[in-house]
Amino acid sequence: MSLVPVFQSWLVGCVLVSLFMWRVCLAFFLLAGMVWFLVSVVGYAGSNINHQGAGFWLFILSEVMVFGTLFFYVRGFETASIGLSPISAFYGIPLVCCFLLLGSSVTATAFHHNLGLGGSNNYLICTLVLGVCFIAAQLYEFHLCEFCWSDNAFYSICFCIVGLHFSQVLVGLCGFLVFFKLQSGLTSYLQLFYASVVVWYWHFVDYVWLLVYTFVYLC
Repeated sequence: MSLVPVFQSWLVGCVLVSLFMWRVCLAFFLLAGMVWFLVSVVGYAGSNINHQGAGFWLFILSEVMVFGTLFFYVRGFETASIGLSPISAFYGIPLVCCFLLLGSSVTATAFHHNLGLGGSNNYLICTLVLGVCFIAAQLYEFHLCEFCWSDNAFYSICFCIVGLHFSQVLVGLCGFLVFFKLQSGLTSYLQLFYASVVVWYWHFVDYVWLLVYTFVYLC
């Protein structure tokens, strides 16, 4: 995995910021120089790096940054929109969704630990069923919701957060389905690797939902 694209991103960012904030462009150039130093001198992008694993964790990091930004703004818009109701009552469908995802996290862990042993696919099927139930519950929540994303900025951010997490659950379910279909043709090492990636991603989706429940429905 090469860090040259990272350096290029920093360089483009420096140019854009310098067009409007030339007084602070030096700091950005220093950061870009540090990235270049890691690439060319230290040899951070060596051949011993697990490319697939590193790519997965970079993807998770990008997801964390996106959700962190959205959570920051939803708190800001909530403060400026005192008196607004959440898009759904916290003790209703969102609470049911918490139990569904937490239950799927338990079954996903059981599937991961029993991989290669008898009965692991049963846990995988349970995870898929709970995930599909979560999707159905979310669709029903959207159907009952009295608010629209275009009502104001607060509801726009809320629907953006919930919708983004909804898409993540779909991605996780697709990952489990693909693994369920192709696992018989994989070696033991690839089975463990791909199962680990899908399960870790599913746990990440579960943790994000707890934050979504806290920031969007409780707070």
